[in-house]
Amino acid sequence: MFYIGQFCDAYLPVVDGVIMVVKHYSELINKYYGKCSIVAPEVPNYKDDGELDVIRIKSIPIPKRAPYRYAIPELHKSAVDKIMSCRFDLIHTHSPFGISQYGLKVAKRRDIPIISTFHSKYYDDFKQVLKVDSFAQIAVNYIIEYYNQVDQVWTVNNSTAQTLKDYGYKGSINVIPNGSDMVYPQNADELIDRAANKYNIPRDKPVFIFVGQMIWQKNIKNIILAMAYIKKSGFEFKMIMVGKGSAEEEIKELVRKEGLWENFIFTGVVYDRNELSGLYMSADIFVFPSIYDNAPLVVKEAAGLGLPALVIRNSNASEGIEDCVNGFISEDGFENIGNKIVDIYKSGVDKKAVGKRAADTLPVSWEKVVEEVYGRYTELIKFKNKLR
Repeated sequence: MFYIGQFCDAYLPVVDGVIMVVKHYSELINKYYGKCSIVAPEVPNYKDDGELDVIRIKSIPIPKRAPYRYAIPELHKSAVDKIMSCRFDLIHTHSPFGISQYGLKVAKRRDIPIISTFHSKYYDDFKQVLKVDSFAQIAVNYIIEYYNQVDQVWTVNNSTAQTLKDYGYKGSINVIPNGSDMVYPQNADELIDRAANKYNIPRDKPVFIFVGQMIWQKNIKNIILAMAYIKKSGFEFKMIMVGKGSAEEEIKELVRKEGLWENFIFTGVVYDRNELSGLYMSADIFVFPSIYDNAPLVVKEAAGLGLPALVIRNSNASEGIEDCVNGFISEDGFENIGNKIVDIYKSGVDKKAVGKRAADTLPVSWEKVVEEVYGRYTELIKFKNKLR
């Protein structure tokens, strides 16, 4: 039985795909295999529920990236002392930044193996903040140097591995897919009714949904403009937006500007998994045009509930999806997205059959994923021990 440290630069109450990976890894390792603790930034006015061991480090807000925070271990001696008292057998980091950099120091000091998963397209984030390509590339070089120092680098699919290679990483890469905990429930009708009643979701017109951070990198502008485009043609619909983020108010402002406020439903973050399932199952199509995401959990969540996704051709999110077979694929651009949606309805394609094939082909259970994850942890720990 091994003790694993999951080091991440964000955790609950923030919700995103990386955080859900850390949560599922930790829960299932503790349940079936060994012991796991999470090291994450402190969040003001938030207290962990105690179900998992979470070590919080004092942090400061990241400008223009709310609700994310930057942890500073040097300012939190008691947390550092607790981390150093943990007899970790392996550290797994989930970003190349503050807490993960500290995790690398701990691993080197303790002479234990360290794995890091490349989850996100950091160049896009750097470009948004720094505005200049050359500065963004300097920042990317910094994170590649981080990955060069760990024992293993993981990514979540083959497309993401190629992205990391395109950034300049030349080492070996292990592909470990993300899982999903969403399966079609026996009480589906009840959950759909609850969601419809709470959020006033219609039953007599097409309903679309987006789940994710409210940030422009997710290509949300093209969702809004695509909806305005199809509305002008007389197409009636509701668009559900689930999540929060630093661009939320700007997104709502654009929705109003395009005359779409009555067509959109903003729910905020939905923590209750049953409520989230009800929202997914209330929709006809999961509209996810992001070319920023690598292997979005939300696509697999939707698929597990029989909801097909509309994604952008050749995006990392499109890996494993065949058009009109187990999902829908559009070229990028709001007109293309809008035309694809209208074509789906005009063609009479069986959306439920596409959703069923999505459920059969895209999701993998978290139990199966973590079984592989822990097996790889064990192999690396034993290999490192032999070298001592």
